[in-house]
Amino acid sequence: MPLLPDTTNDLLFSCLDPHDIIRYSRTCREAYHQVEGYWRRALDIENLLSSFFTPLETQYFRVVQALTGTLISGSMALQLLNRKRYPESDLDLYVEHRYSSFLGSFLEAIGYEFKPTRGQPNCLEAAIKQAEKIAPVALYDEEPGIGFAGVFNMARGDRKIQLITATESPLHIVLSFHSTVVMNVISYSHVYSLYPRATFQRSLSLITYRYKDFLQEVARQKYVDRGWKMINSDGSEWEIYRSERTARYSSSGSTPYRRQLEIFQVDRLRRLGDSFCWSSKLPMLHYPTKNDCSDEPGYIWLMLRRYDVPTPLVMEELRTGKQALESHTWVLSLQDDDHRTYQAMLHVLSNSKLRFTYCIGLESDMNLIERVEGSGVVRDVKASEETERFEFGFSAPLDFRVKRDLLLYDVIDEHFSPLNKGDLDEEPPDTESEGDPEGLADLY
Repeated sequence: MPLLPDTTNDLLFSCLDPHDIIRYSRTCREAYHQVEGYWRRALDIENLLSSFFTPLETQYFRVVQALTGTLISGSMALQLLNRKRYPESDLDLYVEHRYSSFLGSFLEAIGYEFKPTRGQPNCLEAAIKQAEKIAPVALYDEEPGIGFAGVFNMARGDRKIQLITATESPLHIVLSFHSTVVMNVISYSHVYSLYPRATFQRSLSLITYRYKDFLQEVARQKYVDRGWKMINSDGSEWEIYRSERTARYSSSGSTPYRRQLEIFQVDRLRRLGDSFCWSSKLPMLHYPTKNDCSDEPGYIWLMLRRYDVPTPLVMEELRTGKQALESHTWVLSLQDDDHRTYQAMLHVLSNSKLRFTYCIGLESDMNLIERVEGSGVVRDVKASEETERFEFGFSAPLDFRVKRDLLLYDVIDEHFSPLNKGDLDEEPPDTESEGDPEGLADLY
C-alpha cells in the first residue's frame, strides 16, 4: 500500500519528535525515503533565511560563511532543528573578529545598514576597529560576555542581523551561552546540535552560565515559556528569581534529579559532530561564475574580490569529507566554587598555521592537549605567532596558503578513535554514520 503524499507526511512528521521520526523510518525502505525527503525539506537553510536574504543572496552568504568561518547560532539555529519559527527573532552571526569587516562589508553591499548603539561610531568599519580597543558591554540576551569582542546591529527594512564578533573562536561563545538549549550552530556545510537528546527529546536545558545576571535569567525564562525546563547543577528545576542555592538545599540528595544530568554527558570529552551530536549536512555551495553575468550586488561584491573559487581548506573539505569545524572539543564540568555551575572547560588554540581558532577540551589527564602540542599543528610555530589571535587586524579571508586545520582534525580524530568504540554501545550514530548498512542511522 503506498504511503501518503509528501505534503501529508510533512504534516504528520511535524507533530513528532526527531527520534520518533527516525524510528518510523526503520519500518521499511519506502518509509525511510519518505523521512529522508521530509528532513531535506524541514532543514531547508534557504527557507530559514528567506526573511533575511533572497535565494541568490543566501547562496552568496554561504560562500562568505565558508570564507570566514561564520556560524549562525542563537534562536535561529534552534528554530531550524526544532522545525518551529519565532517571527520576532533576529539572525545572529558569529565570526572571528579578524574576519568581521569582511562579513560586514558583504552585508552592507546587499543593502543592510549599520545601526550603531550608544558609544559606537556611525561607520561599521570604525566601530569594528573601536571594539579592538574597548571591552564591550554584554548587550545581547544569549550572550554571556565570554570570548566576544563586539555586537554590531545591521538592518534592512524590518529585518535585523546581529553581527557578533569573537576575540577567539565563535564556538567558544556558543559554549558559554546561558544554557544548553541554544547550543546549536549552522556552518556553511552542516547544522549541529550539541545536546539534541536533552533539547528535542526531553525538552531539558542545563544552565551553564556562571554568574547571576538579570538579563540571563530573562533569556532563560524566554525558553521556559517556549516549553523547555531549565536544570540547575544538581538536576533540580530552575525557576526565575529562585536562587540555585535554595534549589540545591531542597533536592541535593535526590537521585532522580541527578539522573537528569546524565543526558548532558558531563565530565566527558566531547567533539563537535560526535555521536552525541545531531549533525545534518546542508546542500553543497554554489560559487558564482563569470558566466552568471548577474547584476545582483552580492554577486558583484564577490566577483570584484575574486572570491569565486573555494579556499584550499574548503576544497580539501569537499574532497575528503572532513570538516575543520569538527576539530572543536570541550568538557562540560562542574565548577566547585560559589556558583556551582557547569562550564565548558577548554583551551583556545590559534596560530599563523591555522586559518581559524579552535577550542581544545581540557581533560583531567591533559592527554588531548599533550597530543596536539606534540603534533605538526603547532610544530615550527614561533612564540610570537601563537598569540596572533589578540592582534585582530583586518585579515583577508581568501588566503591561498596551505594551512594545518585538517591536520588538527586528524589529530583530534586519532584521539577520539578508541573513545568512539565505547560510544557506539551507548548512543546511536548520527546522520552521517557509516555503520548502518540499511542507511537508517539515527539523527542523534
